[in-house]
Amino acid sequence: MNIKLTLPVIFVFVQMLTICSFGQQQSSISKATIIKGADSLKVSLHLSDEQTQKFREINSAFVDSLTVINQSSESILIKGEKRKGLFKSREEALKKLLTLEQYQQYRAIIDAKRRENENKAKELRKTN
Repeated sequence: MNIKLTLPVIFVFVQMLTICSFGQQQSSISKATIIKGADSLKVSLHLSDEQTQKFREINSAFVDSLTVINQSSESILIKGEKRKGLFKSREEALKKLLTLEQYQQYRAIIDAKRRENENKAKELRKTN
């Protein structure tokens, strides 16, 4: 499967993950966005209906928990540690859900999009 062809298909989902990875507020991420992202990945990763539903549940719970962390009055350090644990638990859940091949494809897609976003941010900083 060509990763370049799958990137546009899952743009919304990857954007959600990118936002989450930088620890920003999650109030703008709706359940519809999570469903759309899972449906996009269903196609690109060839997920079963059961995997797609579980994927939605994992990411919905992740976003809900991340929102609570981000909105808490705890210190940045404590929030960071909680986020780190949350990301780790989500990755473990995804590893259990997906086959090895699906997980590797998922990571390749996410990592490629993250690098793309980092490069765009570097370019923006250079122009400003």
